[in-house]
Amino acid sequence: MSYNVLRPFGPTIYKSKLTTDEVVWLQEVALESAKRKQPRGHELAGNIAEQYKGIFNDDQKFGFMRFVHTHVANFMSEEIKRQNEYVINPMNDEVDWETLRFHLATGPWINFQKANEFNPIHSHNGMLSAVVYIDVPEEIKEEANDGLLTNMRCPGQIEFAYGSDVLGSSGTHKEIPETGDVLLFHAGLKHTVYPFKSDVTRVSMSFNVFDISYGKEATNE
Repeated sequence: MSYNVLRPFGPTIYKSKLTTDEVVWLQEVALESAKRKQPRGHELAGNIAEQYKGIFNDDQKFGFMRFVHTHVANFMSEEIKRQNEYVINPMNDEVDWETLRFHLATGPWINFQKANEFNPIHSHNGMLSAVVYIDVPEEIKEEANDGLLTNMRCPGQIEFAYGSDVLGSSGTHKEIPETGDVLLFHAGLKHTVYPFKSDVTRVSMSFNVFDISYGKEATNE
C-alpha cells in the first residue's frame, strides 16, 4: 500500500488511497447509514444537517477494523522513524505491527455534506483522527475554476492550521479531496472544511483513534 507523509509545518498529515473495492463497500455502508439515520450531529462540530453513525454488518466491520489497523500502523511507523532522528536513544523501529491495539471511542460517523454546509475550525478527542472520502463529486473541484477573482479558491477543501506564517513556512495546509482519499492526523491538529455551492452531496467518513499501544505493552507479555 502506498502513502505519503506530509509535514507542511510540524504535525504529520498522512495521506493514502482507498482501493476500488474499499470505495465500493464504503459506499454501501454510507447508503445503509443514510437509511438508518442515527444522528450524530449533536456530538460534532459540523454545520452539516446529515451526520449519521456508520452502520456496518459483521463482515464490513471486520474489514473496516483491518483497514484502520493498516493505516494507523503506517502512521505510527513513520512517527517512530521521525522521532528517532531527534533523540539520543532511538526506539526500536522493528515493530510487529500485528500487536497494534487501539479503540474507536468516537465514530465512525458519515457526513453527507451539501451546498453551503461547512465545518468550522476545530480539533478532535483521542490520539489520531481520520477522514475517508467516500464520494467527492467532480463539480466541487470545478468550482475552483469558476472565474471568481480571488487567489484563495477553496470550495469543499479541508484546511489544517498550526502556528503562524513565517518566512519560508505557512501556518496552514489545504487539501483538495478526491474520492478514495484517506487522511490521518494528530487529533489535536486544528482543521476546517469549506463550503461549496454545487447541488451535489459529498460523502466522507470520520473517526477518532484512542489508546494506541503496540509490542509488549499491547500484548501484556
